[in-house]
Amino acid sequence: MDKEKIKMKSRKLGIALLLMLALVVTSGTFAYWASSVTGNADTASATVTIGTGNAVTTTVVVAGSDDTSALVPTNYIVTAGDDTVSFTMPVNWSGTGATGATGTIVVTHALSFTDSTPAAVTGTDLTAITALFSVTITPDTDNVIVAGTSKDVVVQVVFMTEPGTLALYNLVQSGVLSVDLTFTVTAD
Repeated sequence: MDKEKIKMKSRKLGIALLLMLALVVTSGTFAYWASSVTGNADTASATVTIGTGNAVTTTVVVAGSDDTSALVPTNYIVTAGDDTVSFTMPVNWSGTGATGATGTIVVTHALSFTDSTPAAVTGTDLTAITALFSVTITPDTDNVIVAGTSKDVVVQVVFMTEPGTLALYNLVQSGVLSVDLTFTVTAD
């Protein structure tokens, strides 16, 4: 029986060693396998559709003004203001869908002149004549305009210098000075 006990113990020891070996090999294999595992990445794209805003067509409407005051040079005025003409031009910026939008209004001007014949005066004569006048354009408060509301623009023309020559005087007398205004609104 001793031999059988020894044999049994040997078998148990053999089985235990085999189990131990199996455990060591499995653990070692796992550790080896785990050390070669690398991370991975994946990408995905999200698609977002962006709508389009419709363009809003706007209009700038200006109430015109003609003034037939006869101006004289500042040094020759009889009554205060004979050298100055001022007029207020209401400007309305509008368009379907624009009401309440804000913008910046810019007013530029150009002077033109017709003499008493009435022929248009051009070139150096026009330059000499327009140098006799100053034009000041002032919005009522600032350059901000709100669509759907009226904004006053004041235009002031002053005949500040008398003509320096008889030829220039002859062109200017009874002529018509036109202030051509361009109103531009840029939406904010």
